[in-house]
Amino acid sequence: MHIGFMLIPYQRFTGAGEYYHHLIQEILRIDNINKYTIFFPSDTDTFAFENIKNVTCVQTPIHSRPGPLRYIETMLTGFINNYTPLLDVLHCFNFPLPIFFKGKIILTIYDLREEDLPESCGLIHRLIMRNIAPAGVMKAYHIITISKFSQERLEVNYPICKGKSTAIYIAVDFPLQIG
Repeated sequence: MHIGFMLIPYQRFTGAGEYYHHLIQEILRIDNINKYTIFFPSDTDTFAFENIKNVTCVQTPIHSRPGPLRYIETMLTGFINNYTPLLDVLHCFNFPLPIFFKGKIILTIYDLREEDLPESCGLIHRLIMRNIAPAGVMKAYHIITISKFSQERLEVNYPICKGKSTAIYIAVDFPLQIG
């Protein structure tokens, strides 16, 4: 199987960034059978995943700066379908999803703050998410949330997600040292 990870934006050293960084590292540690391709923004470094035998790192034409342009570039780009060999599954760690991707998409959703706490987001961000989130959750083959609470909020806001979401808790990075 050929599995892709879409790291756009690449937010290393943030809560979400640490989550997907460690998740991918652990998957790569335990699986040396499948082939993996990791897609990065054009302006980020790929060093964390280079020189792993079953991994290819690809810098996309998409930049990592926040804003509407990145959303449009991610949704409309067709580069993933032109990438050879074709992916069987693409794990996206954020909205939006590439709308022209032909394989199955796994989507991670951290929270639904745009719906639950709209005052925490700017107007443009809320408008964009209001338009792309429903299409994204419909397109996703399966959705991962980081808590039961996020899963419940997802299913309340998007009833179509009932039965196609799983809560996978974020864990600590060992060795944990206290004191």
